[in-house]
Amino acid sequence: MIIFESFAGWIGFLAWSGSRIGLWTSSQIAPTAVWYFVGGLPFLFRAFEAKEGAQHFRGYATAVLSGTTLIEFIYVAKTFSLPTELILTPIVTFIALLAVVSERDLKHAAVNKLLTWVLAIAALTILWHSVSQIWAEPETFFTIETARCFILPIYLAIFSFHLSMRFISFRTLRVRLFI
Repeated sequence: MIIFESFAGWIGFLAWSGSRIGLWTSSQIAPTAVWYFVGGLPFLFRAFEAKEGAQHFRGYATAVLSGTTLIEFIYVAKTFSLPTELILTPIVTFIALLAVVSERDLKHAAVNKLLTWVLAIAALTILWHSVSQIWAEPETFFTIETARCFILPIYLAIFSFHLSMRFISFRTLRVRLFI
């Protein structure tokens, strides 16, 4: 539990730091929370499987700086109503966490495949909703605030990488001391 709280505190610190340089504003609370649950926590879980010095995060870094970022941006740029978000976010987060856990063991491959399909359908539905909103009101999409939202997942992922590496170093140190 301390790890989740530490990670949430780190994301809060990144938000505060970003606000000091004009990269983050209070209007980005919801996209930051969505990133924490949908992007950050799965990333944190993967950090515990990594070995120090390994190239474990190379794939994740590539994904952060690729088309995944664009899709995540479109997702957070135009969201559902608050009640819908309050229902969807925990459900999608739970399914995403189950998918991360199920990919650890080959005997759960069928479950992982099913959960991946469920997540893909959910993502496509959310993406369709966002694109439809952007198409209907393009003038509200192309703004400075939208640019901040585009940069947000990249900013959070890059600086969360540092904290994840600290968790790996701490785990390695703990294992070395107590074995």
